[in-house]
Amino acid sequence: MAAQLIALIVALAAGGQRDVVQKWATVTPPGAGFTIQAPGARKPDPADPMKFSYVTEDSAFIIEVDQLDETLKKAVAEGNQALIVGYITVMRDEIVKNLNGKFGTSSAANFDGYPSIFYTLTGAAGGMSFEGSSRVVVTDERMYQVTVIGSAGKLSKADIDRFQGSFKLTAHAPVPPDAFRTISFNQMTCAKIPSAKVRFDVPADFIGRSPTPSIDAGCLWGAQDDLDKATANPIEGDFTSLRRGILYARVSTNIVNVPATGVFDALDGAGEAGIRATLIQAGGKVIVWKKETIAGLPALQIVADAMGSRVYMLYLGNVQSSSNAMLLNYFRPKKSGPADDKLWARFIEGIKRVE
Repeated sequence: MAAQLIALIVALAAGGQRDVVQKWATVTPPGAGFTIQAPGARKPDPADPMKFSYVTEDSAFIIEVDQLDETLKKAVAEGNQALIVGYITVMRDEIVKNLNGKFGTSSAANFDGYPSIFYTLTGAAGGMSFEGSSRVVVTDERMYQVTVIGSAGKLSKADIDRFQGSFKLTAHAPVPPDAFRTISFNQMTCAKIPSAKVRFDVPADFIGRSPTPSIDAGCLWGAQDDLDKATANPIEGDFTSLRRGILYARVSTNIVNVPATGVFDALDGAGEAGIRATLIQAGGKVIVWKKETIAGLPALQIVADAMGSRVYMLYLGNVQSSSNAMLLNYFRPKKSGPADDKLWARFIEGIKRVE
């Protein structure tokens, strides 16, 4: 990729694209799995039909879509996010090195629940000083590189933000409604809780989203339309009228796990019996109450009918948080029924320790 970028920089320096009119449009290439806003007309690459380049007078806007190599396939299958991030970090370093560039900023944070790195860079090539940014995302099937590069001082921040900010992953091939996929602990929590050797299975059409950057806001997993609805007001969260339902992972704030005993407690010393008594006193009807060990961690599963709805809760202890516990919820879709109990049970079953 670095050689191609250098060639583009040289072409821009030579003014070879000065007849291009910068018109922005939303593009959603069939079968590519993404949508984005890009300027100008696409400059096709016959040797790489999954490379999408949009070149203006002073800048190039590029999306490259690649199938995963065997190393990444194995890491994805195992939920090994550390290996994936390490892999794309090395790739990032090689690109910047080959461009004789310098890093501006770089951060690793999940993108729609998938491992990702976003970085900015500056440098000079072909007699032109350049600047740019790139996002790398690794999904279950593909790796995406979303890059903007152009003449220093002429590439506007507004254009960079518009291009990078409009990049969205779209649904891949349709999957059966009961299909699940495996994700890592970091993915499940949007990396808001220090990593643990635990993996999760989630419905295959679910993606992850952090409603706000705060740790307390946790991480949501659901279909894109449900997430859009739930996070329209990210401070409050709207879990009504969902189509598929949402899984919610976050640090527990009102229930702690006592490290010495593994007991869950509502900060009143009454332990698990006190938690159950409080639920019943509030009018709740317990459907499932199960204290067990899941993925090597103390766990308390609660399913109850309360306030006209069914609530699903799983507390996992011995995680690195102030409460030593995390909470996982499932919010049912508007059209609810036995399928929700089945989905929740499948979710619980899919929580495994990673050796």
